[in-house]
Amino acid sequence: AGGERGVAALPDRGGDHEASLREAFVYAAAIGCPRVHVLAGLRQQGACEQTFVERLRAAAGEAQSAGITLCVEALNPSDVPGYLLPSQARRRRVHTQPQSEDLRRKVRRRRRTAPFSGQI
Repeated sequence: AGGERGVAALPDRGGDHEASLREAFVYAAAIGCPRVHVLAGLRQQGACEQTFVERLRAAAGEAQSAGITLCVEALNPSDVPGYLLPSQARRRRVHTQPQSEDLRRKVRRRRRTAPFSGQI
C-alpha cells in the first residue's frame, strides 16, 4: 500500500494487518512457502514498537497452526528511511521484550546467509 512498508505496527491499521496476514497465509500455503515476512511500518506514519509486538504475539499462534514461521527483519535507514526497526539492535528488542518467550519461539529473524531463492 502506497509506500507504507507494512502496517503491522500502525495502531489504527489493525484490520488491514489482519487481512494482509490472512491473505499471505493463503498464498504461502498455495506455493508451499513456510515463511511470511511481517513488515512493521514507518515511524513517520505512526509505527509503534508495542503495537508491533502485540500483533506479532496475536498472529504467532495462527501462523504456527498453519505451519508458517513469521519473519521479522531490520531494514536499514538508507534504504527505508523511518522504518520502525532500522537496526539489528532494534529488531532484537522485539524478541527480548518482557513476556515474549513464546514469541521468540514462533517468530524468527530472516537470515541473510540463507540462499536468496529460499526467501520471499
